[in-house]
Amino acid sequence: MGDLLELHRAAGIQLRVLDNLWPYWAAVTGSSPGFSGIRLRNAKPAPADPGPAG
Repeated sequence: MGDLLELHRAAGIQLRVLDNLWPYWAAVTGSSPGFSGIRLRNAKPAPADPGPAG
């Protein structure tokens, strides 16, 4: 298959490697483009939401 990272770059595909997916997912769901989270079940669990500071 060759160098998969290079093949993605050559095809103009953006590939991100994230240690924590959830801040990125929050930005995606807060944006206007369509999105799908079908594979999120494979991600590390989201950190607990501490709720509003107070």
